[in-house]
Amino acid sequence: RRSPSAEDGIDAATEETLRIFGAELIQRAGVLLRLPQVTVASAAVIFQRFYFHKSFADFEVRAVAAASVALASKLEEHMRKVQDVIIVFYRLQMRELE
Repeated sequence: RRSPSAEDGIDAATEETLRIFGAELIQRAGVLLRLPQVTVASAAVIFQRFYFHKSFADFEVRAVAAASVALASKLEEHMRKVQDVIIVFYRLQMRELE
């Protein structure tokens, strides 16, 4: 079965790179938010499962990664304000531009 991203013309290598990028982004955000590793792992699972059903062409990786962290923090009962999650992801993006 082909992934939704493959059906949208994204090759397997690019899809793998985007999946790894998203997981690394979630890991770095988890450190900055001082989340337990189990919460970070849950966020990574949510991120991966999302892209098993949706295409990378339709949803921006950073937005899905941030949403995954916010959702996992609620599910694992290590709540962080959505505003804090957004600020951390913004700072991570600005670090990439430096």
